[in-house]
Amino acid sequence: MNTFEEKIGGFLIEFIEKPEEQRVFIAGRNIPQQGKKTEPLTGPQETAAVTLGREWYESHKGVMLLNFHKDPLAGGMRAQVPPKGQLYRAGVEREESFVMTPKGLVSQGKVGAVKGERQSNIERGNSIMVAKALWTGEWIG
Repeated sequence: MNTFEEKIGGFLIEFIEKPEEQRVFIAGRNIPQQGKKTEPLTGPQETAAVTLGREWYESHKGVMLLNFHKDPLAGGMRAQVPPKGQLYRAGVEREESFVMTPKGLVSQGKVGAVKGERQSNIERGNSIMVAKALWTGEWIG
């Protein structure tokens, strides 16, 4: 997997290449400005950014992207509220353990402690997962 960014047409375009699958993922965002909060792109801005990114990628890599579309789950899942360490809650019989990284849910399973020995430390939004959409296309090798 290859990841790189390019400044194209006033946008910062991120490319994630998977040569083994002959696939590329593209995401656009505003170029961060010193001392200013970065606002997310509007729908038309996002379409313009990824279109510029697609054209740049095709011309610089010498490929033609086929089946280019927005995949709502391509960027994976992340917690709505970033977790602080390992999260747990009281389950029906035993506690359930959620092992989470700052980027999202990794695994879940029962642990040995019986319910009621400790309180849950899951905050509002920790267990709510948000999908990140990316634009994707593939080429024929």
